[in-house]
Amino acid sequence: MCNCAELPSVVACDVKYWHRNFDFPGVSEDSRHFQELDTDTLIPSLECDRAIYSCGSCGQDWYIECLPEETPSPSFAMKVECLSMPPTAAEVESQKQSLSILAHGGFEPGNCLMEGCPNRRLKGRSLCHLHITFL
Repeated sequence: MCNCAELPSVVACDVKYWHRNFDFPGVSEDSRHFQELDTDTLIPSLECDRAIYSCGSCGQDWYIECLPEETPSPSFAMKVECLSMPPTAAEVESQKQSLSILAHGGFEPGNCLMEGCPNRRLKGRSLCHLHITFL
């Protein structure tokens, strides 16, 4: 049995991997975007050099990026409307930025410390969502 229907359109699958000695307060506040994707039903089986999959149970199509580990496991997953129309790089990056903002719990007063950047910095950080990679 898959968990595709329970998941939102985009999820960060292994937040513990990304913690890097930093607590992401938004993960517990909005945990539905930070869940594990059931990969047992994916067709084909999860591979590090592949991005487009389909769930063998419900038919949901997915764009999935894997962690850089020996055994493939998803780090980022995004529901796809149609296998023949995978998301663009801009769409993927936009969703990752949204997840970064959610994971940090939003912004705090003060601008990003990158020279010339007008964006607000993420909570607990000195930089904005464009200058800190979360996924």
